[in-house]
Amino acid sequence: MPEDDFTSEMRALDLADPVLFKWGRLFSADVVIHGKCQIIEGEQVTVELTALNIGKEHFVFQDAQAEGLEEGVDQFDEIIRVVERAVNKIAGRLSPAILKDVEVGDSKRSTLLLMLKGLENFKQFREFKAFLEKEVKGVQSVKQTKVRGKTIYITVIYSGEEESFLDRVLHHAKLPFQTEVSGSEEGAIVFELKR
Repeated sequence: MPEDDFTSEMRALDLADPVLFKWGRLFSADVVIHGKCQIIEGEQVTVELTALNIGKEHFVFQDAQAEGLEEGVDQFDEIIRVVERAVNKIAGRLSPAILKDVEVGDSKRSTLLLMLKGLENFKQFREFKAFLEKEVKGVQSVKQTKVRGKTIYITVIYSGEEESFLDRVLHHAKLPFQTEVSGSEEGAIVFELKR
């Protein structure tokens, strides 16, 4: 789990959309799928799923599927199989809608690999990640991919070119620390903290 404070509303059984967007950002997810399942004993299973686009903060798709239960079925394994069958049918309809929504504007998206060198603690990484997500226009996703000593590797999905990203980061008034950017190392843009 990411190191963060989880409010009581984030732990509620029934989560509102703003809270779901918060969970999605916390895990750097592109899409969050949530839903509910109702089991009417001896009759049917109903599953309802909703997909939300985290970067654009909007509703993508909602669908439901009902599957009949054979009379007298009360074995947990059999009920789970019926639920899985319902989910698989919804997934077949949900997946194309998600892909279509996420792919809009992909022609201008860049996947950037960054190396943060010289970090003194994980809090500095969290500050930089929050800065990218909240302050840098065009950043759609920030994911930590690897840690090696005092270096953290992150992948950034950005709607634009690398030069535009660097310009927005390095000239931003809220950049959390002074940094030098050097050329590519292991295919990554290197951000080295100044002491």
